[in-house]
Amino acid sequence: STQSRSSAASDVYKRQEYFDEPDRICTNSSDGAVFAGYDDEEGNTTWYNKNGTIEGTYATQDDWC
Repeated sequence: STQSRSSAASDVYKRQEYFDEPDRICTNSSDGAVFAGYDDEEGNTTWYNKNGTIEGTYATQDDWC
């Protein structure tokens, strides 16, 4: 439907916006994968891969990956 396409486009835009200013960047030393982390107010960081897929939410730490 038009509404779901619009919603999907909005989600993609938000994801791109998030990558502009992540709270943390982590590069995996074994394969070079880069992750963007966004902190919440409860001491956790949600990590996203370069495709904007959530890898998980973990207690905040700089060297997560």
